[in-house]
Amino acid sequence: MAKINYEIRKEIEALNNKGISQKKMASILGLNQSSISREMKRCDPYSADIAEKISNKSKSQNELIISQVLLLRKQGMSIKAISDRLDVYFDAVKKIINDNTKGEIDGNKK
Repeated sequence: MAKINYEIRKEIEALNNKGISQKKMASILGLNQSSISREMKRCDPYSADIAEKISNKSKSQNELIISQVLLLRKQGMSIKAISDRLDVYFDAVKKIINDNTKGEIDGNKK
């Protein structure tokens, strides 16, 4: 799956300003229409600059959550306790731990 970067956002903005449909944009850019739709929901009216700032903010927030999960896990906190403390879905916490460790979940190897 292609990641939507700033260059693609500029293309989306230009196509949108020309009145091109999301379906046609997806075809032109080689993306799924749902990707275009999600991207364009970032801001209304769509602006590549604003969408890029929002995307970067989301990435920073995700990185913060990941680091908090890993720190709490390292301190011995259970997945359930981390989930409750950070108000993050249990499965999301489990995935973060699994993706960022050697597969240790609650002290057991996968």
